[in-house]
Amino acid sequence: MFDIRDQHRPREVGAWVPPAPVRMMDHRPNRARVIQSADVFVDAAGLIYSTDYNAGLFILEFGG
Repeated sequence: MFDIRDQHRPREVGAWVPPAPVRMMDHRPNRARVIQSADVFVDAAGLIYSTDYNAGLFILEFGG
């Protein structure tokens, strides 16, 4: 997450890496148990929705 109030000096103010999936949704043999984030959407209230092909949906709130 970046603070871009100064467009010439953006600064990182947060980061999130989802945990390794507990259960694989992709049942093909010999697939690595890895994070496969797909989309991120931020709503008007500031909630962050992040999808992962194997782990499902995460809903986050930044408290910076």
